[in-house]
Amino acid sequence: MPDGVHFNRLAIFGVGLLGGAIGRKSKEIGLARHVIGIGRDRQRLESACAMGAIDEWTTDIQKGVTDCELLILCVPVQKIIEYMPIVAKSVSSGTIVTDVGSTKKSIVETGKNLFHDNIFFVGSHPMTGSDKSGCLHSSEVAFKGVTCFVAVAPETDYAAAAKVALFWKALGMIPVIIDPTRHDDYVALVSHVPHLVSAALANAVSMCPEDLNFIRQICGKGFRDTTRLAMGDPPMWVEIFLENRQNIVNYLDGFIKMLARIKAAINNGDKVEIENFFASAKSFRKKFD
Repeated sequence: MPDGVHFNRLAIFGVGLLGGAIGRKSKEIGLARHVIGIGRDRQRLESACAMGAIDEWTTDIQKGVTDCELLILCVPVQKIIEYMPIVAKSVSSGTIVTDVGSTKKSIVETGKNLFHDNIFFVGSHPMTGSDKSGCLHSSEVAFKGVTCFVAVAPETDYAAAAKVALFWKALGMIPVIIDPTRHDDYVALVSHVPHLVSAALANAVSMCPEDLNFIRQICGKGFRDTTRLAMGDPPMWVEIFLENRQNIVNYLDGFIKMLARIKAAINNGDKVEIENFFASAKSFRKKFD
């Protein structure tokens, strides 16, 4: 049993890639005595149970959240907001509710208005996942050494936030306490815009008139690595981009200006400017190794 935190009953609403991974790891390390999965698709829930990600399952939200000590909402951003009123009416007194959404401002704001009377909401965002989807691939999700944001607003119960942070730490993650607005700003830059750039490159190459088999043959590891993010689930990313649109647009403006600058340097044959562009990028990237 991990030091500092343990839950008798952990409920996971949405047992897909990340929900399944959380359930698996919690059971593996003894972080939760009993894990119940909640969702709409009986077949997927049965499969998740058979794979050992959860101990039991239900399609009844009220039944699933009754007497759970921690409930984790592992559905897309808009679904989190959509289901929060139902969850708030269904959970028992003393329950801590958190989520895994990629944006935090709207979710935390919604939680502030819905959860009270000894029911606590603390926003979370584990910065992990995969370009694949579904519980079948949940064993591929990494937790160790990966950042997990814990979004704390002035209204957040600090004891509940501490317990949520300890939960993620027990999974091997590094909890980072952050204001929800700052969170959305930062992830636009380091997560959302990179996904867009990856998708844009994949779409640009797809416009090549050459035979697809030939393009596949000549594309090297660099193209495959750079476009891996484009394999993400499109409906999920639509929700993220619309929810965090202003921050994403702000950083896109800067990115487009940078592309225009290097385009001009190439067009003008400015060797010094081109070399400086790549040298500064290399210097910054080396700091991550």
